[in-house]
Amino acid sequence: MRKTITILFLAGVFSSMIPAFANSPSHEQWFQKIVQEANQITRGSTRASVLKLFSVEKIQQGKEKTDVYVFKSCKAIRTNFIFIKPGPSLPGVPHGNNKGPLVFSTSRLILDYPTDKSTLTENEKWLIPMIDDYHAIKPGMPLSKLLEKFEQDNGLNTIPATRFIHKNCSLVKMDANFEPKTKNNTDPIIHSVSLLYADPPVVD
Repeated sequence: MRKTITILFLAGVFSSMIPAFANSPSHEQWFQKIVQEANQITRGSTRASVLKLFSVEKIQQGKEKTDVYVFKSCKAIRTNFIFIKPGPSLPGVPHGNNKGPLVFSTSRLILDYPTDKSTLTENEKWLIPMIDDYHAIKPGMPLSKLLEKFEQDNGLNTIPATRFIHKNCSLVKMDANFEPKTKNNTDPIIHSVSLLYADPPVVD
């Protein structure tokens, strides 16, 4: 009798845990949602709507400090915006918008180490090894080294490919250009790499 009660009790405990696991999104699902939210800011968005999603950080670039917009829900994402005063000079934006500066152009969603690593969530920590993998790729290395952690992205690409996705997340991407091919160069040599960035997956 006691064994039956124990088995029924344990069965109830495990069955109650299943929905929790089923409803718990994976890291990649979380990141896909984050990227979708960050991409809500488009040409014509107000600066007020930008500041609901992004905080402004000052970073040193050369001799000057510039504003960088850090996504509040994922501190590893940063980007830049160019704003203009509202008016009829902005194509595709309704006239009469007087809600302050408007987004004229946006940059890619760049992935890099957060300024403050002490308050990272588990999801944010999941991104760090992929950022590490990106920083390990240097010009002069062969393509085979890049392909240890990255693979060719889907969709239209050149030969050799220039757009790559991380093997752990199809939204984490980088571009690479290669030295001119020679007879003795069977493994293309990396000439330059882009910044690491986040972008929705390409579907063939």
